[in-house]
Amino acid sequence: MLYTQNIEIMDKKDIFYPDFNYAAPQLSAFSLCIDIFIISLQNGDIIRFKPPDITNFGDWLIANGVRDIAVDDGITSKQQPEPHVSLKSKRKTK
Repeated sequence: MLYTQNIEIMDKKDIFYPDFNYAAPQLSAFSLCIDIFIISLQNGDIIRFKPPDITNFGDWLIANGVRDIAVDDGITSKQQPEPHVSLKSKRKTK
């Protein structure tokens, strides 16, 4: 991971990042691709942002509770899917 994880230095009151047009509460999740952040908004839209300081922006996202999909893909259940049951096996035989 490229971020310093030094989020205690970030002020959560700073819900806006310089030159970024969205407030932290509007953001859902992010991924970093080379030097561009791909960000999912709470409304379902996807945006791109290329910050001048990748580490600082990544730390700001984490400090504001935005999910990093490289760490948490959002799939909460790791249960195995139920085996497929055919309709034939559900029919009663006479």
